[in-house]
Amino acid sequence: MDWGPSWQALHNNWGNIASVAGLVVSAFTLWFAKKARIAAEDAKAAARRQSLIDELQDAQKKAEDLGAYLHQQKWEIVHLRSQEVITSCSQILLRWGAESLSTASHKNLLRAGQQSGSIAQIAIRALRTPPSNREFEDMCLAQQKALKLLSFEAASFAGIIEKAR
Repeated sequence: MDWGPSWQALHNNWGNIASVAGLVVSAFTLWFAKKARIAAEDAKAAARRQSLIDELQDAQKKAEDLGAYLHQQKWEIVHLRSQEVITSCSQILLRWGAESLSTASHKNLLRAGQQSGSIAQIAIRALRTPPSNREFEDMCLAQQKALKLLSFEAASFAGIIEKAR
């Protein structure tokens, strides 16, 4: 077999062949880069969802603690912990906003913050004058509502992440 004509054709068209090979390599590189970008975006979204769940679980834990201190009638700590729940709810609402929270989640977080606010108001007065039985019952109900709302949201978002895996 005589390779002379083949070598001659290769020699004469080397630039064209190298250009086509470069184009093929570039196309594969672009395809892999797009796949890598999509994977990175998915990982970033998963990390953001996990961060939201962590914040919700932290707020839930604070609401649980609030209930324990409420039953012990430690009014200074009740006041501080209720303020922490309010702050957590506000920060979640501001940080995550409408892009990550449904309207129902937004309302639930607002309600949880409002329930904690009502506890804080009574707790600050309780430092001077013990609350009435009715006020104490109202505080307990408000704490239970706030905890229920935060628990629901934390569980809902945890379910979303589990389904995404």
